[in-house]
Amino acid sequence: MMLLSRTLGRTIAVTAAFLVLASSGGRSQVCESLQYYNPSGAEHVYTSALPTVWWGLRVSPTLPFAATVDSALIGFGIQKNNTAFIYDTLEVRVLRDTLPMIQILDSYVAGIPATGGQVPDTYWVVEFDFTPPMATIPAGRSFWIAWRLRGPAVDVARILMRKPAANPSRSVVINPNGTTQTVTQFLASSTFQDSVDLYAEAHVCYPGAPPVELVSFRARWENEQGVLEWNTATETNNLGFEVQRLADRSRDGRFAVWQRLGFVPGSGTSTSERTYRFVDAQPRVVMDEHGIVRYRLCQVDYDGTVTHSPVAELHVPFTAGGCTLEAVRPNPLRRADGIGRTVFTLASPRHVRIDLYDVLGRHVGLLCEGDFPAGVHEAAIDPKTLAPGSYLVVLAVDDARLSRRVCIPD
Repeated sequence: MMLLSRTLGRTIAVTAAFLVLASSGGRSQVCESLQYYNPSGAEHVYTSALPTVWWGLRVSPTLPFAATVDSALIGFGIQKNNTAFIYDTLEVRVLRDTLPMIQILDSYVAGIPATGGQVPDTYWVVEFDFTPPMATIPAGRSFWIAWRLRGPAVDVARILMRKPAANPSRSVVINPNGTTQTVTQFLASSTFQDSVDLYAEAHVCYPGAPPVELVSFRARWENEQGVLEWNTATETNNLGFEVQRLADRSRDGRFAVWQRLGFVPGSGTSTSERTYRFVDAQPRVVMDEHGIVRYRLCQVDYDGTVTHSPVAELHVPFTAGGCTLEAVRPNPLRRADGIGRTVFTLASPRHVRIDLYDVLGRHVGLLCEGDFPAGVHEAAIDPKTLAPGSYLVVLAVDDARLSRRVCIPD
């Protein structure tokens, strides 16, 4: 990122909240909430077949210090109608503080797993982890964050908005030629004439004392689910804990996407030890090639200040439906390595299908399918037939699915 230097701030928010959080070298942080929509306006849900347009939000920090674009909390839903595609795709861009889109400062593409239900509305946190110089916006400047959803055309996206708009010029649609129009203009129709803002909420953060003393935060595997437990020693004005799960991370570590799983109410103000629990019913959909799922807590104070916990790791066994699936070896799988292989084990004779998907959720190839006896078997992957990128190996047996990731480098 070229705009910047390091900051104390965290700012921003888009469609049901783009939250920009700053890094502070390991120090605790507190945040002030900034709303970028009309809080008294009616909620409007815009539905669109995929791919959506590029939505853009202008964020203008008003405090006398810089703001770092470290993460973005996005609210949307995807109704999955094409079950052959496991993933839809979220694309995010950080833009210069002028439009049309003269320069893309950074971008990221993440796979969004199906979350169940007809319209699984949820929250996703896009986290930017920049090496120096940090992605910092100088005081008094604005910046833009743009995003869109991609996937099969039969899937339906839901984008949250507020009407009437507090500032309709803040929320725009970015056209393919780089020009922009306001979301209000984009949605103008005979049935919808009101002004609209993307539902957005910003937080400005700075170092400070945490309102909750976290004693422990751990994750364990139980009955095919992830069980999260944490303890606090003291709490001050603690509204509660937002539970977040890592959905995807770039291989260079510069980007990460966190999904908001739920909210656990806190104990307000307390000087005695408190214990909390949360159950993740579907941890397998985001486990990495080592079978690890990562979680964190976003502690929220009554006045809107937030603090993030350390990350807890859940080790998921690669066993389901009486079968196991081992990691692809080698991984990364280079063309010079020749054929890569993944081993699967069956406790009893079963019908097995193993498919390969790319980061956009598109079916790339069938690795094997058939009736296999009990025992150890393997499936082969030829990297010479694949473009560079990340892929998902998915084993299906009866109603159970197991997956492993593999990277094909340039």
